Amino acid sequence: MNRNLSKKDKIATTFIAFLLITPLFALFLPQTTATPTTITKITPTSGPVGTTIRIIGEIDTPNGTYTIYFDGEEVKNGTAIEKAVNDKFVVPHRPEGSYNVTLYDSSTKTFSTPVSFAVQAAYYIKAVVPPSPGQLQEGDSLKIWVNVTGGAENTRYLANLTVTDPSGTVYYSDTLLLTNTTNTGHGWGNITYPTDFSLGAHTNYTGTYEIAFNKTLATENFSIGLTNATEYNRFQTVNIKATNYTQPNEHVWVNITFAGKTIFSENVSATSGIIESSWEIPANASYGTYEVTITNSTTPGTIKPVTDTQTFKVVKAFATLQTRIQDINEQPVIDAIVEAYDSQMDKVANKYTNRDGWANFSLEAGSYTIKALRYNFLFNETFIELPPLSKVNVTITCPTYTMLIHVVDSQKLSLQNVQVTVYEWNGSVLVQSGYTDNQGNINFSIKLGRYKVKVHNYSTMLNSEVNLNETMVNLIQNNLPVTIHCKIFNINFSIKTIDYFGQSIPNAIVKIERKVGQEWVKIDESQTKSNGLVSLNNIIGGDYQISVYLKGKLAGIKQLYLDESKQILFKINNYAVIGGYPLEITQLITYLSIALIVAAFSIALTHRRLLQKFLKKKSEEQKSL
Repeated sequence: MNRNLSKKDKIATTFIAFLLITPLFALFLPQTTATPTTITKITPTSGPVGTTIRIIGEIDTPNGTYTIYFDGEEVKNGTAIEKAVNDKFVVPHRPEGSYNVTLYDSSTKTFSTPVSFAVQAAYYIKAVVPPSPGQLQEGDSLKIWVNVTGGAENTRYLANLTVTDPSGTVYYSDTLLLTNTTNTGHGWGNITYPTDFSLGAHTNYTGTYEIAFNKTLATENFSIGLTNATEYNRFQTVNIKATNYTQPNEHVWVNITFAGKTIFSENVSATSGIIESSWEIPANASYGTYEVTITNSTTPGTIKPVTDTQTFKVVKAFATLQTRIQDINEQPVIDAIVEAYDSQMDKVANKYTNRDGWANFSLEAGSYTIKALRYNFLFNETFIELPPLSKVNVTITCPTYTMLIHVVDSQKLSLQNVQVTVYEWNGSVLVQSGYTDNQGNINFSIKLGRYKVKVHNYSTMLNSEVNLNETMVNLIQNNLPVTIHCKIFNINFSIKTIDYFGQSIPNAIVKIERKVGQEWVKIDESQTKSNGLVSLNNIIGGDYQISVYLKGKLAGIKQLYLDESKQILFKINNYAVIGGYPLEITQLITYLSIALIVAAFSIALTHRRLLQKFLKKKSEEQKSL
């Protein structure tokens, strides 16, 4: 650049150079173009009205919304995944022909290039029959519906219908004119069979009837039976009907067999050519396939080209049984057992009642015996029938019985004013409580069951509540007598202390303690009499500890459970009574040892003196000689 240019000229030159270079850079930058909205695939490309079409394509807006149009009619909308569209729609009513399918991007407001779908004409025929397992019976009439879709625009089609009965005979109708297809290509109509068909058309045979629209455009079939259904449940009624028995005074046998055995048979007379009968399925009917057959019992009788015979099934159906166990006050009985037995008295279910007294079952329809028990004691049997799909509520009252309690002490004397408490056997739930009268009696009226009965009383001596006895009672009858023997109450207790040689120890101190909870409580401390005895009367038995003291020292301890009046011997082997005075055996041995030594020493001295005297005498005798 020329150094002689002015500053202003330099700036102008630089700006012009920038404008010239910028387009050159643009040539080398990556080019960004919009993705057109497109349909890449349509499946299928032809078919009748109602065909499901899958569209695969793209829109320009990531995760944008789209709409699918068929011949300008909105048929589906949705949201793309990124830019991808993969969706389905059903072909609406249109006359036969080719139609455009387009994809529309709602954000960019752009349409795809149209893709063609060809609507084809379709023909349909349908017999209107009862919903399964119901079925048409002999002599019934029915509607036959016919329609066309994708037909020619503004056209009325004439339907040629045929019905072929089970014997192969064909009946026809060519009078059904369908509605105008207008601009939808859809026309329809219906006709009644056998009324609107050719002479002789009927539904007098069991089996399958074939129907056709213009012979081959559309075909279908329907069935005619003897029974009003092909499946039944227990308790339901099988209605049987047969027609075209036209002989004078004609009678037939209606037989139902199961596994080759006849379980129902009835002789029926025809009325205006119609045979009607019914069989109520019993609660204990076997599940499986049954066969119903109609045969002549008069001569001459009607002979049909197709035998009147048909099978049906008895199938399982369930019902709900809701059982509530309550007491006489309508309060729930918890944990009662409810058992369900079938007609063969096989147990099929059992449950415990919940906190509200309910035990609910889902059982097969049928007859049941319901047993209610507490602690396995039966208190009610109820016979019920459960119709199919029913909900049956059963309320059972657990009986209340009286428990006649008599409480006696260790001597079997009536124990008055002691507390008696009744608990549920399976827990610590308090049922009732009270005090015995002056005859030792108390009565409780409570529901049947198993109970824990506790007799207890407060002891001022022990400063504690004392359990006198506890027993189990099965209350399964009214006015049940219960005698509770409190063997530990009102006990006479004596302790005899003896020495090593079995001699009574007088003046010994005997301390008597009873266990209360985890502690030992002193109830008496006495000195033995000359006969070695200490006695306590009218005490409460239980766990006792006996401690004997001699000369201020503990001589022995013994523990025992006292449950009856008794005397116990407390032998102290390390003492002996000498002259009414107890000595420890070790002292006695010491004294005896000293006495023996002294005696031996005395004997030795005496022997020595005698020996000396003898020797002296002998010496004097020798000298005298």
